Amino acid sequence: MEHPYILPYIEQRMKEMGFKKFHFDTVIVKNLDFKSSYTVDFFTDNLVGFNRYGNYYNEIDASNQFYYLVKKVVTTDLKITSDTDYLPITESAKYSTYTFHNFKEFTGQIFITDSAEFELEFIRATPYE
Repeated sequence: MEHPYILPYIEQRMKEMGFKKFHFDTVIVKNLDFKSSYTVDFFTDNLVGFNRYGNYYNEIDASNQFYYLVKKVVTTDLKITSDTDYLPITESAKYSTYTFHNFKEFTGQIFITDSAEFELEFIRATPYE
């Protein structure tokens, strides 16, 4: 884990949200390949991909869970969106300079896109009481 402040931060956030007990674990998220998903453009009869953002993606159903990105170095084309927060491409380039007060908390439906293959490390917090 590259962020030494993440565990105290998660404990603080869970208390702030009123959760007395929670479990956390490390989750590695790898990309799926957009290139394997093509459709036919009805106007030009050309094959086109479904992707507008990058060649690689992944979707996570994080209902009742909280994901915190802890991989310190990411590509400049990484984009993460969720129901509660997002990491736009403009912030990906400077993500490695973030400290504990800049942690991104993702929950709900999380959608990750990038122009390169990725393997991201998250801490997943799951409240249970």
